[in-house]
Amino acid sequence: KYTISYLPSASIISYCNVPPTATGTLVMGYSNEGHLAGRVQEAQTVATLMGGAAVVEAEATVHQFRAGVAGAGLIHLATHGYFHRDNPRFSGVVLADGYVTTLDIFGLRLPGSLVTLSACQTKQSHLGGGDELLGMSQAFLHAGATGLVMSQWAVSDQATLALMHHFY
Repeated sequence: KYTISYLPSASIISYCNVPPTATGTLVMGYSNEGHLAGRVQEAQTVATLMGGAAVVEAEATVHQFRAGVAGAGLIHLATHGYFHRDNPRFSGVVLADGYVTTLDIFGLRLPGSLVTLSACQTKQSHLGGGDELLGMSQAFLHAGATGLVMSQWAVSDQATLALMHHFY
């Protein structure tokens, strides 16, 4: 009945009032060397629903991510995620040739993008100085994303595939 929005801190509000300017779609899926077979199928399903193509497996690289986010109003990453409790800036998602970390995200500009991180623990945060929540959500909001879909816990590969199909 009501729309509910959460922010990791009040300092993020100024970054969230940016009107959407990007219209492209970036959908990537990586199975983490076959351990998460549903991630590739999910990326292909989401890309089809959005009228685009998925970048999957060996092509789902950090370079492809950086190249694709510039004009993307919708970013969907179906992969493995991890949270570094000791240093949340090193939390991130796994791609075919490496990691996209929270530090990497802070350097991006994603004006008005909806970002879906279909991976485990991408919403986890650590309470820092000044009661700031440090983690990937803070980084994506700082980069300009106006909407985030993330997971607070470990997620089932097949259940997430079904959820994302219904979500889009």
